Amino acid sequence: NLYVLSYSSLLIYNISNPASVSLTSTTSIGDVGFQIAVSGNYAYITQPIDDKLVIYNISNPASPTLVNTGGTSIPADPQAVAVSGNYAVASAFNSGLLYVYDISAPANPVLLNGGTTNIGSSASAIRIVGNYAYVLTDRILIYDISAPSTPTLINPAATAIGVSPSNMAVSGNYLHVTDNGDNKLRIYDISNPVLPVLKNVGGTAVGNGGIDIAISGIYAYVANNTTNDFSIIDISDPTIPVIKTTGNTATGNQLLCIAAAGNNVYTGTYGGTQVRVFNVACASAA
Repeated sequence: NLYVLSYSSLLIYNISNPASVSLTSTTSIGDVGFQIAVSGNYAYITQPIDDKLVIYNISNPASPTLVNTGGTSIPADPQAVAVSGNYAVASAFNSGLLYVYDISAPANPVLLNGGTTNIGSSASAIRIVGNYAYVLTDRILIYDISAPSTPTLINPAATAIGVSPSNMAVSGNYLHVTDNGDNKLRIYDISNPVLPVLKNVGGTAVGNGGIDIAISGIYAYVANNTTNDFSIIDISDPTIPVIKTTGNTATGNQLLCIAAAGNNVYTGTYGGTQVRVFNVACASAA
């Protein structure tokens, strides 16, 4: 299934047959959703206007149900969210705070760190890998969350990055970051989270307006929302990423997000009004 936010609705698409994607359900979530993270039978959605995190049981895609009735309060404009195991990590845009929740009982999330972890800025994305939370602001902040009540910044100098980093994806020991300011992809070796190492020094130009990134196998797919197309990059050698194709795949107006699975790439536009599926087997092998 493919999960898409469209303003104040959660759309679930059946993608079992990529040639004929069908809408399974449209569920009102009460207010505008900003980001979604899916883990197991649950979808976690931030709502910046209502200052909430809402959690839906999606075990029946035809009829998602809200489990934390009324939502869970996250003050000051919650936006980025990530989930791993029994923990959800979210950030607030206006306060620059990071929140860590125990979600082992999704109906009653428990705030563990008191909302006192100051990341100093707004975050556009969060990714969790093992005991570490990677937080993307104007740089990369890495927190050890093995003791979730007291997240610890382990790269105190932080990791400076580009001009206007927009999103990131993790694959193995590498963190891939898009930048819609200088239109580059940067790849970091995070095998030692204390000291991430930029592998493709200077970054790799990948298109125009990189807003999102997805990885499948040895390929990265970057959504370019200025030109409404996506780039395909061979990242098998992180020191020298190779552009396979860019600028020639129309995705509809206001491209916002991208996902990849196997040889298929899924793109979504602003408001979730257009979901398109592309088979990229030939392009990736070019």
